[in-house]
Amino acid sequence: MFALGVCPVTGKLRELGRISTGGRSACYISLSYDLRYLLIVNYWDSTMVSVPIDENGLFFEGVEPVVSYIPGENAEKNRESHGNDPHSEHRFAESHAHAVVFDPSYGCMVYIPDLGEGCVKQFLFNEITGGIDY
Repeated sequence: MFALGVCPVTGKLRELGRISTGGRSACYISLSYDLRYLLIVNYWDSTMVSVPIDENGLFFEGVEPVVSYIPGENAEKNRESHGNDPHSEHRFAESHAHAVVFDPSYGCMVYIPDLGEGCVKQFLFNEITGGIDY
């Protein structure tokens, strides 16, 4: 993932930082209510990564993101390439988290829909570690 700055005169982009999303298919990003973390969900790996950011929205140098594995019935299942049919029946046999949304009132709960299990999972967001408590 990249942090980019936009020149107000030319509109050109410049890279301000980059960090790994900790997975193979980042598909959703949310900003924590306290503006200290970016939460990123990786669909293929069914993980959530919490990236600490500074007051300017930039990644902290040398600080590793917190990776949280989304627990569930199929969470431990190894995901393999599925050839020319990447979105077929296997989707429902493997966990696939595809969003992370904070509760609208207090921002202390996160909701992560899991396509593979056909449900929305609820977790307590830990503002100290940036991860989720199971």
